[in-house]
Amino acid sequence: MWLPRKAAPILYRIIRRRGKGCLRLRDAVAPLFDRRCLTCLRARSASRVDRTGAFLRHWRHRAWGGMVRSSWLTFPQPRPRAALQLVCFPHAGGGASVFHPLAALLPPSIALAAIQLPGREARLGEPPFTRMAPLVSAMADALAPALQQPTAFFGHSMGALLAYELARELVRRGEVPPVSLIVSGRRAPTFEGHEAPLHPLPDDAFVAELVRRYDAIPQAILAERELMALFLPILKADFAVFETHRHADGAPLPCPIGIYGGDADPQTAEMEGWAKLCAGPAKRRVFPGGHFYLVPQRQALADALADDLGVLVDAG
Repeated sequence: MWLPRKAAPILYRIIRRRGKGCLRLRDAVAPLFDRRCLTCLRARSASRVDRTGAFLRHWRHRAWGGMVRSSWLTFPQPRPRAALQLVCFPHAGGGASVFHPLAALLPPSIALAAIQLPGREARLGEPPFTRMAPLVSAMADALAPALQQPTAFFGHSMGALLAYELARELVRRGEVPPVSLIVSGRRAPTFEGHEAPLHPLPDDAFVAELVRRYDAIPQAILAERELMALFLPILKADFAVFETHRHADGAPLPCPIGIYGGDADPQTAEMEGWAKLCAGPAKRRVFPGGHFYLVPQRQALADALADDLGVLVDAG
């Protein structure tokens, strides 16, 4: 449980030092604190002790309570009568909360559930996985009971590989597979890439290459070395998961597949191979934007998901 105890005072020191500038930092690390927390921290009428206590109480509430219903899944907007469950898998370093704003944009017939991986947000105190096989096995053990209703998978970047490999593991176990797989921002696992792995690099080189390839770390976080020191082990562990993974040939998944990407993301041109990994029809969609197109294009993404999954809802 070392990381929660270490993270809270570090974040508090940064907020104290930056003052109003911490608003940009808040947006960058929103899974850990929000406007209400920062308001109480910056209230001039409160003493330092009171503000520290308020921060820690609020931080623990966000980490261990709130919308988290199990260690692996969060339900930002529970919809028990929804016809279809959409399980979303995050990118490297990402937590379940990246998908929470998307939930409100989906129609009532679709209930969003977001995967919460170890080592972040509500599971900060748990060590992250560094290899694909044990991570997928643990997900299958934990999630199979929650996937008995009609469920579709959506994964972005690393999450696309996680969604695909979990679906394959469910099939191998004789469990209910997803009724649809939608992959986003990730080259096909059958694509022969030539990029050198990042996870073995020293921290500074890792960050520099990460920014060059993905432009993935907000400047507000890059400017805070203490905060980067908290996030780097999670990022490196996630990169180790997919950079050490090797695709094993097998039967196509018994479902349709959606292939989403940003028009400025180089990986979009390398996603064609996904179509052969599912036995059902493949539908391709390209959105304006780069690797993280799904943030500025959130409404367009929700509309696309509603359209592509609506066929399954109507058929059900």
